[in-house]
Amino acid sequence: MKEFVKMSSFLKHNHGILVYCPEGTINKHPKKLLSFRRGSFKHASSLRAEMWSLTFVNNNLAWPRKIALGGLPAPIFYSIKLLTEAADGSPKQLAASSQEQMQAQLDELIHSSEEFRKGYPGPFRNVSLESRFYAAFQVFTVLMYFKHGMMALASVLSFLPALILTVSDMEASKIPQHTRPKHRSTEFWLTYWLSFGIMSVAEQSAELSEKIAGYPLLKMGFFLWCIHPGTRGARRIFQQIHRWVKMIQPAEVGDRD
Repeated sequence: MKEFVKMSSFLKHNHGILVYCPEGTINKHPKKLLSFRRGSFKHASSLRAEMWSLTFVNNNLAWPRKIALGGLPAPIFYSIKLLTEAADGSPKQLAASSQEQMQAQLDELIHSSEEFRKGYPGPFRNVSLESRFYAAFQVFTVLMYFKHGMMALASVLSFLPALILTVSDMEASKIPQHTRPKHRSTEFWLTYWLSFGIMSVAEQSAELSEKIAGYPLLKMGFFLWCIHPGTRGARRIFQQIHRWVKMIQPAEVGDRD
């Protein structure tokens, strides 16, 4: 009770902002809000405060309940709306009315999210399976670094992410062109994996990691340059090779009689 009075005084005299998570726990069924806790609305009721709602959808994709580390790729939709300019009613009444309004907002967000995800072949398909993979990959890279060092980590980071994107783009190519998202071309990935193979053979035969200081960082930097959407280095390499081939290609010989 003492803390309640102290917080009410702060909010009243300092024009403070108080944020509550009215469900009070992680929701196992994100499409349906849990019953709001009445205690969350005691301050608003006693001060007749202005109330706003902040509603999210797809948080469970970014951080699934059963994995220890979140931050997975997911389309997060949110809505910020004014619930009331002056909270009028008991905490029970405010909890019920707020839940009704926020459930309507949640339903709209879910509809928008489902429309966005239609035909999208990226990491939003089979989310539960890919969520486990990405979480395991994050733990794996940390363990790889501490157990085998930077060279092993560089090899993993230049191989696995590119493999995932290659498979994703192969799946995207099966979707009708007018509905599918942008993806990297076959030539792009052909050049990337050719470069990866040449560098792998070279580092094994010439022991580049021992002869060149900071080679693991140079390797990761090179493949990041190849694959990053802002640079698309693999595409530039392909275009340069294509120019060289055209330069050395013999002139076409006319048909003989």
